Order: sequence, then structure tokens, then C-alpha cells
Amino acid sequence: MSNDAVRYEPPESPPELVSWSMGFQTCLLTVGPIALSPLVVAQAADMSDEYAQWAVFAAMLLAGLGTILQAMQVWRVGAGYRITAGSSFAFIPLVTLALLEGGPPLVISLGLATSLVRILMALRLAWLRRIVTPTVSGIFYMLIPVTLMPVIFGTIEDVPAGTSTGESLAVAALTMVAIGAVIFQPSAAWRMWAVLVGAVAGCAAAALLGFFDFSGIVRANWIGIPGRWPGFGLDFGPAFWSLLPAYVVVTLSTVIGTLGQAVTIQQVSWRRRRAVDYRAVQNVLTGDGLGNIFYSLAAIMPSLTYPSTVTLTALTGVAARRVGLYTGALFVAMAFLPKLSALFFAIPKPVVSAFLTVLAAMMFAQGISLVAQGGSSQRQVFVVGVSFFLGVGFEFGMIPTGSGFWASILGSGITAGGGTAILLTVLGDVISLRPTRLATAFDDSALPTVLSFADRWAERHGWNPTQTNRLRLICEETLATLAEGATDEGAARRLRLSAVVDEGVTVLEFVSHAQGENVADLMAMLDKDVATLPENELSLRLLRGLATSVEHRQYHDVGILTVRADLRAVG
Repeated sequence: MSNDAVRYEPPESPPELVSWSMGFQTCLLTVGPIALSPLVVAQAADMSDEYAQWAVFAAMLLAGLGTILQAMQVWRVGAGYRITAGSSFAFIPLVTLALLEGGPPLVISLGLATSLVRILMALRLAWLRRIVTPTVSGIFYMLIPVTLMPVIFGTIEDVPAGTSTGESLAVAALTMVAIGAVIFQPSAAWRMWAVLVGAVAGCAAAALLGFFDFSGIVRANWIGIPGRWPGFGLDFGPAFWSLLPAYVVVTLSTVIGTLGQAVTIQQVSWRRRRAVDYRAVQNVLTGDGLGNIFYSLAAIMPSLTYPSTVTLTALTGVAARRVGLYTGALFVAMAFLPKLSALFFAIPKPVVSAFLTVLAAMMFAQGISLVAQGGSSQRQVFVVGVSFFLGVGFEFGMIPTGSGFWASILGSGITAGGGTAILLTVLGDVISLRPTRLATAFDDSALPTVLSFADRWAERHGWNPTQTNRLRLICEETLATLAEGATDEGAARRLRLSAVVDEGVTVLEFVSHAQGENVADLMAMLDKDVATLPENELSLRLLRGLATSVEHRQYHDVGILTVRADLRAVG
């Protein structure tokens, strides 16, 4: 399956004008939360102007460096994709409390602790494979735009005094129409300019109506490093331990959202559909964790990856990592060039609201697409429905939360709904999936051991000889495929096999250190006119014909091949 909407894949180099334009559009959509989140926290905690100025400067600088790191991919750090890093608005209430109770030293201590959580999750991401599912990621994607709705629509009337509601709505509507007119063009090349065209149209309309304020641009300095670093300090007192659980819970929810973005950005960045590379997902999370260390040392709120960049990539079809480099460079420039950042902040709020409306709608649709990938079983429908409605209920205060710790956790629809999805997913696996397991050396003795395991499984479920032989063939061809793709010859390798019945379908999970090419991608090559077919072509064809579906998750430390086989009608 191909994605013809992709104009430039990650390794490709768009023209300079396109690259800088895409970087500008990305900054346009993310500069607000990146800079305003730390400013809101500083004001809410009654911190000095000096700290507030530093917090905004550091947030812009680190957002740029983090975005560049994600685009570059240094060893196992960074995605190699367009992923924008920035301030995490989900931490606004918690960082405010930390500043009130312990000041910058407490913010540094809590931030470093959550950085460790992120890095540990990246190193052991394979353990979370039953949680990081399309269903859970899709729920997060659906809840993010829902929780942003009050902010998006509330900014429409954030205009200078004397401007009528009708004028602000007209500017927002014109911006959205301009974006839609570009998107609906027959040529996909036009989509790259949708946000920029909308910005120009909206700003021009605002200027004609008299509420485009140029004064901030005129007053801003050309060059400067505002504020001053509050210094390094640690605080592990009672306030640290009282806030740590809430910090960890919010960190887990943002990490799941980051993982969903790391999966989705791969799906919208290539013309030819390919299996998700979970090594790249690990790299995203490692880069996020290491970047958050610097956010912590700067004594500002933790970092976050912005889902709007994934949506913008899907909208424009420009996935080139060069755009990520240019986006990061623009953020760094804005940190040191206040007049440049003032240009972005001068864009009228109705124009920004129109951008965010379009992206939020597309993000919601992407969430639905991810949920659909997770299947439509009764269990999945239950998880999606309950999680989404609870998330909406908590977000808009329709479900009472009281005060204190639980209010800070459940007050966010993303945390409440996403946490519900995780809990229900884990609970469903515990109740319905009782795997039978086997561990053996992955050598010449593995095949007879695995076949014996298959015979016992078939006997336990009362299968006929035809069903048993089909299962044995699946196991045999799977082992042959894994052995062909092994990249650690000479090393002592182990194989772990588990089998479960999921709604009548037998699910076999083969866990080993054998990596090589992704098996699902190799299967996709079989029906294409390519010059070189895989050496194990016969095993791949047999396995594809025998199994209902094959999924290969590759991590840095392990590979997991999941084979689903519906053998109920075999006989």
C-alpha cells in the first residue's frame, strides 16, 4: 500500500524555500505553547520577572536543540523524523505547585526524577508492548484535541479592545477558508503552503480591520539573553515525595502520547507503507528523556513532543528531516532574537485559532484511524468507549474530583482517559489472556522443542490432525524466517515462545534477539516488482499463506514476531 500524499520522505532534501517555509509553519503552530506555558507557570507561582524571562528564553532554546536532536538521530538518541520538542502544558499545575512549595531546586529534583523514568521506559520499551497499542495511542490522539477545544475556541475573542466578535470570527473563518482552498487543490504540491497561505490571508484581513498589533515587534530588541538562570540546587524534602507520584503519573501519560506520535510519524512519512520500527520509537523516547534533563537543570517545566507536527506532516506531505533541523534553528534564533519571536507572537489569536482548529480536527481523525487499526472486537470497543467518555467527563468537570492529589491527576482528560485505557487494556489481558510459555536455546534443538510445544497445545485444545499440522507448519516456517534474519551469529541466543487464544484466534509470540529485516516488510515485497527478493522467499510465502496476520516488532535489545492464526475452520 502506498501513500502518494508524501512529497518528501525523511532522507530527501526539499528545496531551501520549501524547507524554511515548513520550518516557519511548524514554529507558527508551536511557538505559543512552548513560550507561554513557562510564562503562565511563572506568573501563577508569583515568581520574579527575571525568572519568567529566563524560563521563556530557556524553553525556546531547548525546544530548538531538542527538535534538532530528534531530526539528527545521534546513535540511539533521536528519531530521524520531524518531531518537535517543547514545553509540556500538562505539567502546568504541578510545576506551579513545585515552585510555590520549594522553588527552582524542587523543580530541578522532580524533573530529573521524571527524566530517569523516561529513559528507563525507552530502554525497556518491549515490556510495554501490550500497553503501547494502536487502541491506546488512538485514544490519546482523540483526547488531545478535545481537551484543547476550550483553548482553541477561547482565543478567537482574544483581540484588542474595540474589535467586535463578528470581526474576529470573520478573520478566523477567512483563515480557515484559505487553508481549505489550498488543501482542496488537485495538485498535492499546493498542500505544502496551506498554513502559510492561511497565515498571510488571516493577518492581511486583521490588518485591514485594524487589530494586527505591530507595536510588540517594534519594541522588541534585536539581540538579547533575557533573565538569569536561578542556579543549581536539589530538594528531596517532604514536598518532593508528596509531588513525585503525581509527576510520575503525568509523565507516564505524556510518554504514552509521545510513543503514539513516534509510531504515527513513521506511518505518514513514507510513500510505501512499512512496519513500525520500534527502535526509532525507543530513540524518540531516549532523546525526550535526555532533553528533559536539560529542561530540569534549567529549572523550567518538563519537555513534551508536539503532536501537531505529526498532523502538519500528514497535511503537507513534507516529512524531510531537514525541516526538523530548520525548525530547531528557528527556535534557537527566536531565543536570542526577541524581535523574531515577537513576529510570531504578533499573529492575531483568531488566525492561530483557525490553524489549531484544522489541526485538531485532523488529529482527532488520526486517532480514529489508530483505534481502527487496533481492531473492532467487543473488548476494544469497550476500552475505547469507556476511556473516551471518562476522559471528556473529567476534562470538563462533569465528574467530581474533589481536591488535592487526585484532582491534579484526574483534572486532565488526557491523563484520566488515557490512564483508563491503559488500566482497562492491562485488566483485559490479565483476565482473558493466560499464555502457555516455552523457553529454549535458539539453535538446532529449537525446532523439535517448538514442534513438541505445538503438539501439546493442539492436544490441549482438542484439535484435529489437520489443525495440528497447520500449527506445526506455522512454527516451522516462523523459526526458519527468524533464523534467516539472525544478525548475531556465534552468540548464545535464546527463544521464548508464548501461545494464547484471543477471541478464538491462536496468537503465537516468538521473542528472540534475531533482528535482520522486518518480516512484515519482507512479506510486502513479495508481490512487488523488485530486483532482489529475500533469500528466504519460500518461507515467507508459506508463512503468509498459513497465518492470518504477521507482525514484527523490532527493538534494540529484542525482536518480537507475533503470528495470529485462525484455525477454527481448518479440518
